[in-house]
Amino acid sequence: MLKAVIVDDEPKAIQSLIWELSNFNQEIEVIASFTNPDEALKYLNTNTPDCLFLDVQMPTIGGFQFLEQINHSDFAVIITTAYDEYAIKALKHEAIDYLLKPIDSDDLRDCIAKIKKHSERVINSENLERMLTNFNSKYDKKRITINTDGKLLFLDVDDIIYIESDGNYSTLFLQNQKKIV
Repeated sequence: MLKAVIVDDEPKAIQSLIWELSNFNQEIEVIASFTNPDEALKYLNTNTPDCLFLDVQMPTIGGFQFLEQINHSDFAVIITTAYDEYAIKALKHEAIDYLLKPIDSDDLRDCIAKIKKHSERVINSENLERMLTNFNSKYDKKRITINTDGKLLFLDVDDIIYIESDGNYSTLFLQNQKKIV
């Protein structure tokens, strides 16, 4: 089940969204809601939901300013607003969806599908990272994994003579006279 947090300065908007989300009770659960963005920031800096439904216009802090103050953002961000002029700004802040109030059930259903895809990508990337870390530590503590040209290379540390940095690139010089960028 997906876990959601709602941040909106209007309690009625929160209640309405919770009611809409309850129609998807097998898929999504609201674990917290806030009318005060500062309290929401404290919560989100110690808890990680699957998604955040965020209002753009709030009196103390705007939704986009709010996003810039979050320490981590592995969760999907969905902008909820009554105004359509913030769509481009939402894309620039990597929101996965933009819901206009009052929120339409079909739009919300599509949004939940996007949240699921986002959550699966996060889980898959975490699993891949964990698997590669375990592979390196389990099988040979003297090997490292290098990503080059879209391929993963497993190199013995002892085969590396030195590494040269050039801007965003590094060149590995190996004992067999090979170079890997």
